[in-house]
Amino acid sequence: MRRALIAVMFTAGACAQSLIDSGHVSTAVHEFAPRPSDVPLRCELVPVSPVLDFAFRFRAGYTFRLPVAQYQTANHAWFVLTKITPQDDDRKPAYLFARTNAAEIVKTDLNFEVSGRYLLGEGRYAVESTLYDDSSRTCKREWQIDASLARHERAVQLSLPPFTVRDLPGIRSSDWNRPSGAASLTILLNAAPLSPRRTRLRPADRNTLLFSLAAIAGRVPAASVRLVVFSLEAQKELFRSDHFSVDAIGQVARAIDSLELLTVDVHILQNPTGPIDLLTGLINQELRAPAPAGAVILLGPLSRFTGKVPEVSLEKRPATPRFFYVQCKPTPRRILPVDTGEDDMPMPRARPAAPGAGSQSGSAGSTGSNSSSSAPPPPPQHTIDSSDASAASSSGGRGGRGGRGVPPPLDAPTGQHDTDVINAAVARLQGRTLVVHNPADLAKAISLLQRGR
Repeated sequence: MRRALIAVMFTAGACAQSLIDSGHVSTAVHEFAPRPSDVPLRCELVPVSPVLDFAFRFRAGYTFRLPVAQYQTANHAWFVLTKITPQDDDRKPAYLFARTNAAEIVKTDLNFEVSGRYLLGEGRYAVESTLYDDSSRTCKREWQIDASLARHERAVQLSLPPFTVRDLPGIRSSDWNRPSGAASLTILLNAAPLSPRRTRLRPADRNTLLFSLAAIAGRVPAASVRLVVFSLEAQKELFRSDHFSVDAIGQVARAIDSLELLTVDVHILQNPTGPIDLLTGLINQELRAPAPAGAVILLGPLSRFTGKVPEVSLEKRPATPRFFYVQCKPTPRRILPVDTGEDDMPMPRARPAAPGAGSQSGSAGSTGSNSSSSAPPPPPQHTIDSSDASAASSSGGRGGRGGRGVPPPLDAPTGQHDTDVINAAVARLQGRTLVVHNPADLAKAISLLQRGR
């Protein structure tokens, strides 16, 4: 019975799509092999074409659409085995197993939608996905993938080797080769929605911030990296590590997920200068440091807090560090991409061990000027918020082999930017703002940061 595979996988703790380790591949192939007794299941498969994300990997996947009329109730489970075979390369196929139950399913009036996502290195792949439901019915589909850089992405140095298949979330220190440097690097990350009109930090927003953090921490030369995650909205510090490693990205994700930005705290309302006080306080800590960092990078979306930063609020700037503001500002769109990227950094849960999987580590401490994680009242409503387009897909969707979606913005990361309180503080420190619309822009910004310009 195919349930033997399910028992094996869930003994290992699988509850989302995961790479099958080499010891279970033969079992998986045998259990999902076609059989004369198989009952066909009506389905439509929509491939999710590869899209470059802000951690410089291609994200791809699938969505099975299963007509609701085939089921008497909604309380079902679905199991998918996906085989991904690199083309033009002699590597063995990779196999991913996924289980989806009724609580996780997307249901429309006509279909149940069963989706899976995975990460790829550059290259061409043949994909086979076999879906098996708990009524012993099967559906199999095959398609081709061409994961290649668009013309405006050619300068991007990918973090995954060619013909690599990885399950999510897949951020590991081993994927980065940060050059050593004489001085340390400080990253001040503002955890906020990508649109200043929003008060809810969506999973796609968080993914963009985490992926951008991994790329900067993994590529900018430094002897060590200090990371401070804060929230201007909540007026508090969320996470601090004086020796940050990309392997600790899960801890940062949990700290960001702890934010509650939809409620209003009266203490925050009574402190209108709180965002500026928090920001200048963090900057002054860097200016007063006994061994100042060579560079301080403020990373985050355009903040809805504007205004001047009083000259007296910032201490006298020494020769070092240099200040940069990497302003995340995805290209506005009116049409949402198919894949929102919301499953890229799920909350940690048990998974079968994958060969070479990195462990998460890092030191964390939380401090703050306010014990509440609330935020100021919502901003005025707006008619169209085109920032709903997933930041993780902001390099432009791919339609078929070599197809491209929305073209890249015309301005480079050194171009025009919108002004907020972070930009005002960096300008007063004679720093530089680098605008990032998509992964190609982030790669250009990192190139500038590597040269200290």
